[in-house]
Amino acid sequence: MVKSKKNKKKKIIKIGVVVIIFALFLYWFFVLRIDLSLNFDLCEKEGNPIMCCNDIGNCAIAGTYEWDGSEKGKEIVIPDEWDGNKVTKLGGFYGRGVPFGFGIAFPKEYSITDNGEEIYVYNEGWLSEITYRYDIKNVVFKLKIGKNLKEVGNAELCDYFPKADNKGNITLYHPVLYVECSKENKHFYAKDGKLYYRENDKLVESLEYD
Repeated sequence: MVKSKKNKKKKIIKIGVVVIIFALFLYWFFVLRIDLSLNFDLCEKEGNPIMCCNDIGNCAIAGTYEWDGSEKGKEIVIPDEWDGNKVTKLGGFYGRGVPFGFGIAFPKEYSITDNGEEIYVYNEGWLSEITYRYDIKNVVFKLKIGKNLKEVGNAELCDYFPKADNKGNITLYHPVLYVECSKENKHFYAKDGKLYYRENDKLVESLEYD
C-alpha cells in the first residue's frame, strides 16, 4: 500500500513538471518571442504606411506607404509608436506568415496597358523582357525613422512604375530613399542619406538609396 502511494505521488510530480514545462514553452512561444508573426495583425487604426500591431509584445511593423503623387507626399515618417505599440520593424510577416513588406506604392496614373493588360509594376529582373523603348527615372523619398526601430525586415523597393507621356514615351519610375534617423535610436544611424547599423557600422543593404 505504501509503495502504491509513492508511485502515485511520483506520477503526480511528473505530470506537474510536464505541465510547467509546457506552460513555459507557451509563454516563450507567444510572449517572449514578440516577433512571432502569429502575434501580429493589421492595426485597427489606419495609417500611412500601413501598420501591423502586436498587442502582446507591444510592437508594430511598418508596411507599404501609399504615395499620393505630391511633393509633400515624398516624406515618409516612421513614428515612434502606433496605436499604443512601439514601431520596431520595417517590413515583416503577420498571421500565418503572410508577407508584410515595407515598400512604396505609386498612384494609379503610374501604369500603362500592354496588350490589353494593365501593368503597374516592373520588377528589375523583368526589364530585359520589355520590348519597347523606355527611360528610367528615380523618385527620391525622404524616410524619417523613429527611435524605436530595431530591425529592417523584408523591404520591397525594387519596383518600377511605368508612365507614358502625351507623345507615348514611356518612363519607368523607381522609388529610392534618402534616410534620416533619430539620434535616440540605439540600433541604427543615418549618414549621407543612408542607414547603417550602430553595432558594426555596416550599411543596411535591403533598402535602396538615392
